[in-house]
This record gives sequence, structure tokens and C-alpha cells, in this order.
Amino acid sequence: MLIQDLPVELHQVILANLPLPDLLHAHHVNGAWRFLVPRSTTPHRLCLLNLAFLPYEYDPYPHPVTLTTRLTYVDYIESTYSIRIPEEYRIVLAEWPISIPPAGMHWPHALRFFDNADKGCTCTRAINENSQCSCKRHECYVEEISVVTALLDRIHAGENIDFKEEVEARWELFDQPPLDAPETRRQTLCLLDSYHDFVVVSDDAAATLKLGVWKRARRSKLPLLVLDMSAYPIAIVDPGTGESTEYMNRSLLIVTGAARGQIHGWASVSWYDGFQAENFFQWRAKELKEEQLQLLGGAQ
Repeated sequence: MLIQDLPVELHQVILANLPLPDLLHAHHVNGAWRFLVPRSTTPHRLCLLNLAFLPYEYDPYPHPVTLTTRLTYVDYIESTYSIRIPEEYRIVLAEWPISIPPAGMHWPHALRFFDNADKGCTCTRAINENSQCSCKRHECYVEEISVVTALLDRIHAGENIDFKEEVEARWELFDQPPLDAPETRRQTLCLLDSYHDFVVVSDDAAATLKLGVWKRARRSKLPLLVLDMSAYPIAIVDPGTGESTEYMNRSLLIVTGAARGQIHGWASVSWYDGFQAENFFQWRAKELKEEQLQLLGGAQ
């Protein structure tokens, strides 16, 4: 019996569990499989299958990372920190067959540092005149969100806060113009409202971190385990002089809890910088310019 003579149900069983590289080969076997592949695979693999046929933005792509390196990175991160990388990012790392990322995506700076520490550094050691690279130290760590407890209580209570009228509340959560878009604001409020457990501590207490649990004092702090992704630029305009200064913030992937898989920005320790994407598939970070990489020490 030839494979094409098998019942359609068996074809679908065969195709359902194929990793992406095998799906791409299966797509070219015959017309029947070309029809069945999109209907049989998982939503994540279907997304990547569709991207595989789109043109690339960069030719050549300046920062290729091989599948072998990415598989090593996945194994290293997951075994070292006892986590599982969120699925949207993990499947791209572990199954995308070529060194160039899918259309519309780029390889995060943290992955490029793992691939080549000499050329992949994007921490701020050069800007801060600090000779110690922090890329490895911050590859997976606990970051915090800090917010005035009185405001947090109102968010948890579901109060419809008028941020246009309440300037202090607006600046507490949305202190940079890019973060004040309606959808970004909604996602930030959803993040804060996703975590309701708390432990009461004094303002000066060094309470033991418990992931996903608010440390409640005058200001409440929420510790989250994050995976470092990339640096991104943000311009701050001095209202007095009108001069613009560029700073580098970090995109971080939340790996545990209610917001697992989401990507958010942090400007510095406990300085939350806003929602970026629901998952890696939706993250649309732009490549840094070469002069920006050189400033960070990412180009040698």
C-alpha cells in the first residue's frame, strides 16, 4: 500500500506531531499533504509554517544563529534555571530550521550573546564606563514592578480610574509618552491585576522574594522571574531645553505566573517601562542600528 492510499485520518495523525522542519518537507510531498498540513498541525507550528514562505526584511541577515546553537541555549537556560521557556519563543528557538529568524522577527540580543559573547554584548557597560559585562548575570533573573499601594488597591478593586484627570496616577504608571497608548495602558493594568496574592512587609524590610506575590508596604513590589531578550532605545526630552537624550532599556520575557510568555520593558531595577507583546510571535522589536550596537559594545 502506498502512503497516499492511507485514510485521511491517518495522514492527519502522522502530520499532527511533526516538528516544523519535517512539516516543511511534508508540505512538498504531494497535493494531499499540502492541503492537510495546515489543517493538521498545532497553531504555533502553523504560524511558523506561514512565515516560512514570506520574504525576509534583511538580506543578508546580519546576526544569524544556527539551530544547533539555539538548541544548546534552550537546554542551558532550562536546565540552569529549572524553567521551561514559554512555548511561542521556545518553538522558534528549537524548530526554526535556518539561521535567519522568521519574517518580522529578530534573534534577541541575549541569544546572540550566548552565541558569541565577544560580539553580542548589549548591556550598558560601555555607556556607564563599567568594564564588567552584565549580560550573563542578567540572562534569567528576578525583576520587580513597584507601584504605590493605594493605587494598586484601586486597580485590584476594578475601579475605572480617569488617568487624564489624575495626573499623579498617570505618571505613576505611564510616565513615558510611548506607554500612554490606550492598548498599552490596558495591558499594563491587566498585568497588575493578574496578581492578587500579597504579603505585608515594612517599608524597610528585606522580605524573601516569592515570585508572583506582592510585597505590600506603602509601595508594593511584585517580583517576577524574567528571561532577558533585547536592548531597545528610548528618547527622553528635557522639557527645559528641548534636548533629546537616548537611553537603552531592556525587553524581558516573563517566564512564570499569570503573565507567562508576555514581553514587557524595564528601564532599570524596579523601573517598569510598559507592555510590549502578548508573546514572542507578536513581539515586533526593531534591530538596533550599528552605531547603537557599537555604543553598547555589541559590535567589535
